[in-house]
Amino acid sequence: MNIQTDLQHRFRQFAQRSPVTFVGVVFLTQHIPLLCIFLFPIVAPTLPGLPQRLILQSLLAVYAIALLTSLDGWRTAGFNPPKQWRSLNLLWFPLLFFALCLVQSRQTIDGQTLAISLFAQSITGLSEEAIFRGVVLQALLPLGVMRSTLLTSLLFGLSHWARRLSGVPINSVLLMMFSATIDGVILGAVRLRTNTIWTANSVAFGWQCCGQYCKLARAKRRLAQYCRLNCTVALWSISASSV
Repeated sequence: MNIQTDLQHRFRQFAQRSPVTFVGVVFLTQHIPLLCIFLFPIVAPTLPGLPQRLILQSLLAVYAIALLTSLDGWRTAGFNPPKQWRSLNLLWFPLLFFALCLVQSRQTIDGQTLAISLFAQSITGLSEEAIFRGVVLQALLPLGVMRSTLLTSLLFGLSHWARRLSGVPINSVLLMMFSATIDGVILGAVRLRTNTIWTANSVAFGWQCCGQYCKLARAKRRLAQYCRLNCTVALWSISASSV
């Protein structure tokens, strides 16, 4: 057994023997790129045409790749081939929700901005899903499906506190945390029910696009309605995941 294999084995043992402690370590360390950017801006200067948020999400994606590789847990996290997927018909409700949101969008955007934005949303969804629905949820599963899903969702919501560092008003941050927690329940249910992280990543990508371009998610007078719709989808996801 070489050194790399031995380290991977020890790391997996740590995750299996102390899942709560392991999750706590993952939750704290995934904030390192964020703290580096905001505390030491020279580490990640804003480049022309490359928003700082995209740099952050790229760093998180690198972190997620390193974490999954160190655990040798790509397949376990849900990065599996289509033949292992199941119950894809349950995705009709989230897809309908996205369609209703996007129908209300009236924004016009140039091609370059759209391409950069879509790439950023893809990186965001992939890094967050790999960390939370891939590693954290899987580590907590010994606690039970419902408990692990709820704990993962709470941590996912708490992770959005960092938006405060970029100057987002506290009320907006709290709303983001609440909405992200509800979204986490949906994404966890989708991940477990379909047996793949690719579907959860697709739903997360749709959520990101709705939040970026859709008036339903952006207009303050409609935020209450948006949260109610999120709760409806979350309740549906919980019931669907128990089928």
